[in-house]
Amino acid sequence: MAFPFNPNTVKRNARAYGFNTQEAAIFTHIALDQLRDLNASSSEPVTVERIAEAIKEYATKEVERERAIKPEVRDRGVSILDDMEADLLEMETGAYKSKDSNMPEPRIAEEETDGQPTKRFKFDDDGLELYFGKEDPYGMQTEVTPFSLKYYNQDIITAMCSRVELAVELGKQLAPEDLVSLYATSRTFHNAINEHMLSSIRMWIAHRAPEAGRIFQFRLYRRYLVMDPAGRTWREQCQGDEAARANPKLMAQIRSVPGLRYLQLVLRRDRCCRQIIGIMARNGFLMPRSMHGTLLRLWLLMDIATSGQRQALLRNQDIWSDNHIYNAQMFFMKLLMAFNDPTYGPGSPELLHLFLGQKGLYPLWQLLMRKRFTTLPDLIDLQVRYQYEIPPELVANQAGEQTTIHGVPLHEVGTGHYEGWGLGDNHLLRPDELIPMEATARTLDLEHHLIYMMMWGYFDTRDGDNIVPTEEDMYISDEENVLKHMDTSHHWKKKHALKKKFFHLSAEEKQKILDDDEDDRLRALAWTGDASEGDDDDDGGEEHPYPLDEEINRGFIVRSPRKDEKKVSVPEMNDKQGWEEFVNAALMTVAPDLGEDEGLRAQAWHNYSNDETEGQWDWQAWLAQEEANRDAERTEEGERESEAETVIMEDEDVADDEDTGSEMENGELDDPLLVELREYLNGEGVQPSAELRQLLGDYA
Repeated sequence: MAFPFNPNTVKRNARAYGFNTQEAAIFTHIALDQLRDLNASSSEPVTVERIAEAIKEYATKEVERERAIKPEVRDRGVSILDDMEADLLEMETGAYKSKDSNMPEPRIAEEETDGQPTKRFKFDDDGLELYFGKEDPYGMQTEVTPFSLKYYNQDIITAMCSRVELAVELGKQLAPEDLVSLYATSRTFHNAINEHMLSSIRMWIAHRAPEAGRIFQFRLYRRYLVMDPAGRTWREQCQGDEAARANPKLMAQIRSVPGLRYLQLVLRRDRCCRQIIGIMARNGFLMPRSMHGTLLRLWLLMDIATSGQRQALLRNQDIWSDNHIYNAQMFFMKLLMAFNDPTYGPGSPELLHLFLGQKGLYPLWQLLMRKRFTTLPDLIDLQVRYQYEIPPELVANQAGEQTTIHGVPLHEVGTGHYEGWGLGDNHLLRPDELIPMEATARTLDLEHHLIYMMMWGYFDTRDGDNIVPTEEDMYISDEENVLKHMDTSHHWKKKHALKKKFFHLSAEEKQKILDDDEDDRLRALAWTGDASEGDDDDDGGEEHPYPLDEEINRGFIVRSPRKDEKKVSVPEMNDKQGWEEFVNAALMTVAPDLGEDEGLRAQAWHNYSNDETEGQWDWQAWLAQEEANRDAERTEEGERESEAETVIMEDEDVADDEDTGSEMENGELDDPLLVELREYLNGEGVQPSAELRQLLGDYA
């Protein structure tokens, strides 16, 4: 197909009109798409004017589609466009300050000191240290001898929190929950942080989760902002700017700063993403080192409530680089492998679609960490809420008695996959739908890499050696408490990583690993069962390997229920909803009644014949067969015992002959009868005596 225009020329012209590189590429891509559509719909040559008209029509439809989105739908999640508009407004009014801007300008304010008016320089909380370091320029000049803590009746925590620097350093070492508890219980810590809330939050995030802080900017999460506890207004931040003169009422208001709720949001998301990577590694699905940043970006993408804004975020290559696009697709592949057993299935991506359709990665973290969705009713409830077709008979009979489906109210059934998580009318595109589309637009050809994504992390491509997850790959902070409710018997653990470098360990570490293996072997003996009578038989002294089929068919270990498992209780007689849930939960654990076709398909899962269990069972014939088998076993046992006695007697005779021969060779035959026997056997014509003839019997 001949192009009526040069794509490179279109890009250059778009750049000349003020488009950046990415916007020019998107504009050219749209022009090519419209050219293909026009060429497919008509056999006439496509002119530039028709392409321009098609682009104009496309842009008009996009604008109308965005305007048609309800405000409440957009407010349900993060609004990328609102944040972009706020940045442009700040840049136009001059209120926006970059990180590389000049140092803050001091200003002069009149204050009253000891009843006399004085003039002092005023600094903001960030500019004070740039001019004077950590010393207060108006502090006391004379050093006062400090009193002891006993004099002030203070504990060590209160004394540390009396200095802002120490209070911030203390907060760096605390978990988010402990930080909130200290803020709520310690007045000194509370007051110290309130004086510099914005700076404290920034320093804590920069220390604990710097990348998460850059991705989850507080301007995107305005509902987590609080009024500045120190009472600073917008005028102090925008002093002398055009925005301050244009909005005098706004400048008089107290500014909004991120609070502890925003701090918890950032730190918890960072921790959840790390634990997702760690639990996947413990289950045998390793991830690249850069996967943590990809999961943070994926969480931000899932916070957006509309498909259009999700696509706009993915087009931003400063946030979503090609490497993160590749990592996201690999993460989807690893989740598919984790959710589908290679033998038992189910061979379906439904579970992946269900959890990628939620708001954020928190439900997925709950699933992988076994915090929630551990039973079939929980998963069915989530699936019914996300995407489920209401039966036609219920749609036609809205006034019927049934008001729920699997415990979900009818008005909430199948609404979770719409924009705004139920408030909109259009399907909200999931990340597993958006990532391939963006990869295609960038010509990454991810379809050629899927097989390598599946194999990644299992063997070293350089030497073919198997890869074992390292302690860093499996790291989960406070794993004793985090994983205490889980069955970790099938997980990769620290000892497996140590086994990989066994010959580089010390003697004590080696012995500890060997002792652990011996303990595991002894514990496994409890499940081996009773040994049969024929287990010790060998054929000709050769050892036979343990058959794998016997191990497979001997059964499986039935583990005891967890202590925290909910006990089943029968609901009250008049509790209709309770009886519905009770019956549904009971029926979910009942074996299905398979038809003829389903039964034939299910036979493929069995590796044994069930001919003995079919038809009428003849108990008399079975009893006779059992008695015959017992008689045969007794006969075989008697023959084995007689053969064993014969072998023992023959061994004794051979031993006596060997002893006799050795004695004869040594010349130590003192018995006259033995001397006569030797002469009789070696000589010719020698007649045996009566005693020797009686001993030899018929052989004389």
